[in-house]
Amino acid sequence: QAPQALSISKQNILVSVPSEPIPSQVNWITGNLYNYALIQKRRIELIENFHKQCAITHLQWNKKGNTFASIDETGQLALWQIQGPVDKLLYNTHLKQPLAAFHWLDAEREYVSDQDKLVRESMNCLKNPFGHLGFITITVHGEITVHYQRNGAIFSSFSAHIPSTGRRDIRRSDASCYSMSLSGIDDWQRISHAAITSIDNTIYLATHSVSCQTKEIQLYSLDIKFPTVDKKGAIRRKRIANVCLLEKAHVTQMAFKTGVNLELYLGLGGRVDNTLERCITKYTTIEKSDQTFKSYIQHWELSTVDQSLNLSIGTISAKHATLSLTSETPIDDKFITCLKCTQDGNLVVGLSDGSIHLEISNHGLLKSNETPSFDSRFWCVVQPKKDTISDIVFSVNETHIVYMYASGKMGVARITNDALNEQQVKHLRLKLVQCLLNNTDSTDLISEVVRISKVSKTDISLEIMQDVLRMYEQHHEGDEEWSLGALQKGYGLALATFNEFPTKHVQSTNLSRAVQLPIILDSFIASCTSNYEDIEKALSKETSVHLEFDPNSLWSLVILTTWIFDFLKWILHEWNILLHSEKHPISEEMMYQKPVHAVLFLHKESRDYLKKILTFIPHFITFASSATYQLDHLPESQALLQQYTDNLQKEPPVAINQVIDLLNDLNHLEANTKVSNRWSLLLTSTLQGYSIPKLQQVSLKYKDKCVKPCIYIEKEILAKYDPIRKRSLGDHVKTHLCIRCHQHILPVHTESDLLDPSSSASWYQSLGRRCVCGGVFV
Repeated sequence: QAPQALSISKQNILVSVPSEPIPSQVNWITGNLYNYALIQKRRIELIENFHKQCAITHLQWNKKGNTFASIDETGQLALWQIQGPVDKLLYNTHLKQPLAAFHWLDAEREYVSDQDKLVRESMNCLKNPFGHLGFITITVHGEITVHYQRNGAIFSSFSAHIPSTGRRDIRRSDASCYSMSLSGIDDWQRISHAAITSIDNTIYLATHSVSCQTKEIQLYSLDIKFPTVDKKGAIRRKRIANVCLLEKAHVTQMAFKTGVNLELYLGLGGRVDNTLERCITKYTTIEKSDQTFKSYIQHWELSTVDQSLNLSIGTISAKHATLSLTSETPIDDKFITCLKCTQDGNLVVGLSDGSIHLEISNHGLLKSNETPSFDSRFWCVVQPKKDTISDIVFSVNETHIVYMYASGKMGVARITNDALNEQQVKHLRLKLVQCLLNNTDSTDLISEVVRISKVSKTDISLEIMQDVLRMYEQHHEGDEEWSLGALQKGYGLALATFNEFPTKHVQSTNLSRAVQLPIILDSFIASCTSNYEDIEKALSKETSVHLEFDPNSLWSLVILTTWIFDFLKWILHEWNILLHSEKHPISEEMMYQKPVHAVLFLHKESRDYLKKILTFIPHFITFASSATYQLDHLPESQALLQQYTDNLQKEPPVAINQVIDLLNDLNHLEANTKVSNRWSLLLTSTLQGYSIPKLQQVSLKYKDKCVKPCIYIEKEILAKYDPIRKRSLGDHVKTHLCIRCHQHILPVHTESDLLDPSSSASWYQSLGRRCVCGGVFV
């Protein structure tokens, strides 16, 4: 069975291991692979050094997309944690023999589409009761091992053996798939091909041994019982069916079809003699045969058969399971090199001539007809090329396929319809909502929104985003208060979509700055050491309350306060230019049509977050400048901190009370009836639904009170900044890039962080590989 060369996570991180020229080279590819934009590729030397020069045979991401498993030809297995700021080895073990199959025990309950609605998956899945991670390995000599996490890097395991395979001296540490054969200890029943799947609480394993005289497929069910206080872990193995194949056919690929019923696809192939020629020479007769290769795709389905036996004492009836052949598709002159299935059960076939073929689908986003193929039920996705297909993976939402040739070259192909009808656009919206609920990357779906807009020459992105976020908000209707993570996902999806449209730069900027407000508010609350009742009293403007803060977080709050002041100066500048510009007056009609930054003051949620932050800032400044405390990290910077907060207290760049009064007066305006969800106003970023004269009337009261008038002539107030640490970015500073919102981020956990006084804050220390929009940065 060919080794795996590609694996993609639900966060759209692709890991590739080309078979040539360096089998042990491991690459990490991120970015928009489907529009060929901002693609970044780097080698993961940590994994390469672990496996040394051994060829990697298996690559598997877990369902959550934060842990990656790599297994090489000698049986060395490692788990890698990818969610932190750096890659790290979580667990490793040596199986002492090559691996035949690997399967994660994923217990993540996701939302799945059920006709036109999304429902949560049932609990009918096998999971590790002791920790988050668990997986099953099946070696080529039939040893089944369940590995399960207990705590952190502490794992335990228990094993069993497939009854029909022999066991010889297979415990040698140097026994790779090649050295075992050379040393003569290779078991004759060695598993050459295997496929594994899970339905409800049962694991199903299909195996084939190419060295056996009888060519057959063995199907087993594995019932796993985890250990308890008084019992050890156990694996119940049961052979439920077997199939004898044609003598001349060789198994090349094997894959289970996803679904509620157990279905198995087999890729078979063998040489066929077409003609026979006899050449009679002077001394002998030479026979020449024209041999060609012929392949078959067989579809087998597990069914139950009733059997009865008539005896003198009566009739004995019993039921037994059997695999039934439901279809067979021949392929002439080609070798099947890859078989994969979509979540809906559509088969994709990779062939030796470099072509890829996909089963025709009449539902979802997949194409229903296209280029002719070897069979009427398939269409050709990738045309033939003088390079064999090595491996294929589907994009996160199965709108594209990523494939690799035997030479190591890679490609991406779209498998959706060229023009989507109304039902398919509806399905696209549902898939985007599903991504939000399952915390799944939606880059491939966003590329479809961009493509449809270009093909139809109408911008449908706004309509789709309005509907998607409205459905997402309806899902959270029962929640008393939105969590920060749920909010970030909504902002992140809209931001990632609008970043692909040059005409939506204003909306993208508004979204990127609006998402900062709930994050900054959460940082202030987390840094406050007063009890929650005092915090509520302070937010309700009770003057008798004095809040206290964690001394180690004070420097980080200085950075956040500075960003808020810069943000206020910028938005007041934009507000004044829009409503009170005398040099370049804007017509009222243009004010209603043109996207503007001033809507950030009208966006109710942003306004509420901003008022709470402005309530916290005076308490923080008072505490930092007057309270008795001692900094644990860089205590020599305490004098500078108090001097800085003293200046803020004496001469604040923004009149906080006046801004709060302005925001309160904006609360009394008539509600905008055109707002359909909490992101709706930011998506349009226009003043439609508001009365311009009333806005000007409210604004005139505070025009010269909130800030010094000089800011109205400044050109650039809020420069480019790190969206996580709110620091400004220079022109020649090394940065990381978020693959979702395309914002640049300063490297985290570097040596310079040790000299940063704000690095002692708890939120600063928890920085990982996540952007504020929920995307991963690289």
